[in-house]
Amino acid sequence: MKLTWLILCWCYFTLPSSSSANTAEQQLIDMLFKNYNPLVRPNDPDKPVNVTVQLSIESIANVDDKGGSITIAGWVEMDWNDIFFCWDPADYGDVSYVIVPAEKVWRPDVAFNSALDKRFFEIQNMPVLISNDCSVAYAPGGLSTHSCDFDTTYFPFDSQVCEFTIMTWFSGSDQVMLQNDSLYYQEGNVNGIWDVVANSSEVDELGGKVKFSVTIKRKPLYYMTYIVLPLIMMAVLNLTVFWLPAHSGEKLTLAITVLLAFYILLITIDSLLPVTSVSTPLLAIGTSCLILMSTLSTILTVFVVHIHHIENRLVPRWVTTVLCLGRKKRYNMQVAPGEETQPAQPLPSWPEVSTAVDTIAFWVFLGVECAIIVFVCIGYAAMPPTPSNSE
Repeated sequence: MKLTWLILCWCYFTLPSSSSANTAEQQLIDMLFKNYNPLVRPNDPDKPVNVTVQLSIESIANVDDKGGSITIAGWVEMDWNDIFFCWDPADYGDVSYVIVPAEKVWRPDVAFNSALDKRFFEIQNMPVLISNDCSVAYAPGGLSTHSCDFDTTYFPFDSQVCEFTIMTWFSGSDQVMLQNDSLYYQEGNVNGIWDVVANSSEVDELGGKVKFSVTIKRKPLYYMTYIVLPLIMMAVLNLTVFWLPAHSGEKLTLAITVLLAFYILLITIDSLLPVTSVSTPLLAIGTSCLILMSTLSTILTVFVVHIHHIENRLVPRWVTTVLCLGRKKRYNMQVAPGEETQPAQPLPSWPEVSTAVDTIAFWVFLGVECAIIVFVCIGYAAMPPTPSNSE
């Protein structure tokens, strides 16, 4: 029994209790903030406060092509030294750091210059970590929307470079000097439309700005399935207008339907892209050219249907010559005197002329549409390579 009491007494007087640790931390905080003013820069008045900045991107929350903006989820870690926050942990129960509310500590007046909303650095419930070696760490975070210039020339195989600039709002480089640390992106988080392929960071010579750049590349599978493949199928369908006989009664209906389908696809492409005249997607140029071909095929179909139903009128000889209808037959052939007279063969009918026009138009339109597709493919082949961190 005595031995048990002796052990308990020894533990009570020798082992530090949580209350004593809390007391030491309270004493430390009281000492640190006794005469501390968060409005005063924590450095020599003649020297700037060096602030190291690191941007950590957790994920790409949203990319608005049409609005020209990108929303990121992450935080900005800032580190600096505060000469008023130095102590010996041995004097305060081996407490080497404390966590205090951000409004109690001086913080650099930094902001995203590229942000469309200015609330990222105004989060008041983010604490500040103060270490015994005078270092202070502050990491506000959340969602932040930034403007981004989109070059959609090579849509949907394009890549974009978005820049996030952090700068001092009022303080000059003689008061706050920003230093570049790095940009960190969480590789495990996947965006359904975009991939982050490269990132970089740099600081200007005066130390008032830190620019972070992120290169994102579009995943084309969705657009290939819902835009490119339907576009190719409608280009083929546009040629079938010339295969359909004029007497079927549905020839003009098919031509108009294909034309309207092209317009709907062009509107779909336009709804995905920003309204700008700086860059025009090659895909939109190709679609516009195919719409022009579909318009011409519709006009030509009206002409073919019209001549197919002409009656009581002979086909002019120049039409027979232009359409090469006289190569297989000789019409109204003249014979020399003394030779055996052969019966004159009749001129081709207007339905035969309409069929010949359809045949010629099919091959002409096939060649032009193939040329348009080759032109677009050559344009995409000239696309500059996308930079990556591995290069």
